[in-house]
Amino acid sequence: GRHDAVPNAAALAPRLPVPGLDEGWVPQGLARGEPGVLYVSSYLPVPDTARPGAAAAPHAGRCRVFRIAQADGTVTGQFDLPVGACRHAGGLVWLGGAEGGRLLLADTHAIFRIDLRGALATGQARGAMRQLRLDGALPGAWAAFDGQAVWLGAWAKTAGQSRMYRLDPRLFDTLADGATVTAAEASASLPVPLQTQGGVFDAHGDLWLAASNSRWGRLYRADARGRVLDEHAMPPGLEGLAFDAEGHLWSLSESGALRYAHWPQHFPYVFGIDTARLK
Repeated sequence: GRHDAVPNAAALAPRLPVPGLDEGWVPQGLARGEPGVLYVSSYLPVPDTARPGAAAAPHAGRCRVFRIAQADGTVTGQFDLPVGACRHAGGLVWLGGAEGGRLLLADTHAIFRIDLRGALATGQARGAMRQLRLDGALPGAWAAFDGQAVWLGAWAKTAGQSRMYRLDPRLFDTLADGATVTAAEASASLPVPLQTQGGVFDAHGDLWLAASNSRWGRLYRADARGRVLDEHAMPPGLEGLAFDAEGHLWSLSESGALRYAHWPQHFPYVFGIDTARLK
């Protein structure tokens, strides 16, 4: 069917159902968890109540994180961010750690560090999170983690603005909860391809980047300085990237979301990427 007509289809397996699609959730970020577990961040578009009959605004909504089994996509837990605190949930990274581990969730104007044990136990991040606000110059469209530092990235159509910024995750401990982080806190920045939606570092230090819009998707491999080494065509709506506990690359597409039913192509999966089979 049309799901097999996407570029590099032979390399895109296994394919798991994206959680929450039937309820209108739009998937964004992807993170590994403990072995056999993946996490998906999604937002639920809400109508613009100021304009009766208006379509749902793309950056106004509720945010939820789903915990899914890597074997079959079964949802094994979930939690919501406080209403009003998060609107897009564009980036998600696994910070590891003891006592159930932690996730970092990047939103357009804020980042959240979430203690998983508490959030999953209650279904709410409130009471199990710390939040830092982002000033307008520091983007939160997506996130990556290099093992020590968090990188926050922009989604941009112009080269000068398409960058990622390095932040020390200890800012959550050294700054007051709710404090604002500025671009001056970034210790480094790198250029990234236009319309980048997600990123992940591999075991060799190379950076894999997902870029997309409604018509196309691309997977890039870049070096530590941001220079693109390889480029592969992908399904449209390509979003988050993650390496699982075994070192296999995974991604997801937002093209199966109900709000994008008008797109010409749909690939409603969280899916593995066999990098050796990519063309």
